[in-house]
Amino acid sequence: MGAPEPAFVAKGRSEAQALAVVVWFGPAQVAGRLAYVGFGRWIASRTLGLLVLGGLPVSLAIFALADGTEALLVFALLFGLANGLVTIVRGSLVPEYFGREHVGRISGAMSGISLFARAAAPLATAWLLLVVPGYREMLLVLTATGVAALVAFFFAKPPVR
Repeated sequence: MGAPEPAFVAKGRSEAQALAVVVWFGPAQVAGRLAYVGFGRWIASRTLGLLVLGGLPVSLAIFALADGTEALLVFALLFGLANGLVTIVRGSLVPEYFGREHVGRISGAMSGISLFARAAAPLATAWLLLVVPGYREMLLVLTATGVAALVAFFFAKPPVR
């Protein structure tokens, strides 16, 4: 079995079209952070966390299910926006949930887990592509994983101090 074609090629897109979509990740991340600077004080950290954790699986579902250029641009903007806000949410929720005295230790542990997940992701998704029929199914599995994380976060409560 040969290597699968790139995800955008599987959607019938050229490399130039793929670049025209993914180039929006960075500006969307910056836009999300700027919006937070302007409006973040009016949104509770938990609410923002739910929006961000909801935006990631929704964006993956859009990429999995849509083939049109407009939908792929919505994917890129939503994914970039949510991804840009993840670090802000993590930084604000740790002291809110656990207090300020252990921020460094908890943030370090969370960063270690996050770095491990990012390092393992290419291998894990490559393995997943061997198990499922294609990108659409792989992205739907990742969408389901994101929804599970969203549900877990929804039910998470700060520890009793």
